[in-house]
Amino acid sequence: MGRKVKGAERRLGDLLSYWLIVSLMRVLNLLPFAVSCLIGELAGNLLFYLDRRHRFITLENLERAFRHELSPAQRIRLAKKTYRNLGRILIECVCLPTRKPEIIRDYVSISGRDHLYEAQSRGKGVLFLTAHFGNWELMGLAFSLYGFPSAVVARPLDNPYLDRLVERQRTRFGNRVIAKKGAVREIVKCLASGGRVGILMDQNVSAREGVFVDFFDTPASTTPILAALSQKTGAPVVPIFMVPKQGKSGYVIEVGKPLTLIETGNKEKDLIANTARFTRIIEEYVRCYPHCWFWMHRRWKVRPEDQRREWGRVRQMEKEPQIKEPQKIKEPENKSLR
Repeated sequence: MGRKVKGAERRLGDLLSYWLIVSLMRVLNLLPFAVSCLIGELAGNLLFYLDRRHRFITLENLERAFRHELSPAQRIRLAKKTYRNLGRILIECVCLPTRKPEIIRDYVSISGRDHLYEAQSRGKGVLFLTAHFGNWELMGLAFSLYGFPSAVVARPLDNPYLDRLVERQRTRFGNRVIAKKGAVREIVKCLASGGRVGILMDQNVSAREGVFVDFFDTPASTTPILAALSQKTGAPVVPIFMVPKQGKSGYVIEVGKPLTLIETGNKEKDLIANTARFTRIIEEYVRCYPHCWFWMHRRWKVRPEDQRREWGRVRQMEKEPQIKEPQKIKEPENKSLR
């Protein structure tokens, strides 16, 4: 009985959250888009002060990445800019999917289409290398509007009502969502039929699932799935990132050249080497537009075993009181014994 009550309470909470968000979306869509974006940036700025947990993670990550390049004050300013950007992204995700396609195309342009045509001509499907960078949700939507509907791997949201809402927006112009659980088989089928699949590979994964490659000069547990799929299927890997337009609102989707995989014959080493290469490309974009990356995520949460032991030893030393050994007292010489 208690379990049923808890389940009903959870469903009610999910439904209330859904209607609250839908109502807010409707209000924001009544306002001019520029006004809604300003509200989003102000909300992001406020969230920087209210969201203590993620503010700490953001500043910790920025210190790890830019400790030799930015002062503490500069890192705080960058963190605030990141939060403002996140607020704007949320508004864009709320308002733009409901607008006419020509409005979205005007807001988001694309460069490097020839690289994509080259990759598609190989007949193996296409794997997109991308990250939680810029407005990654809007990028998928706009990309399909330009005639490149693709599949994206995503974990379902905990709230089923919101999950259906988000999936409707993601698939409005022909995109497809592949559930993260059991995704490999579906991805292989999609590639075999000449499809395109986007994989965001910039977040922490468990030590069992990932390989350690450098990200901002620090080993980070990273999914090797992109390199593994390319090795298995022969599908080319194409970098695709959304960057801010210069001097005005909006974005440019930059499609890079298909990457040539490192192939030495040692599959395990090649897997790590290619994953490291993909991660370096992500880092290059983050360095160019640091406020556009999702710094609120604990990217370096999982540590290599040797580092974990070392960190544990250091933390233990910091917790334990430092007890100094008593100095040995020099005994006075007894001259009478000479």
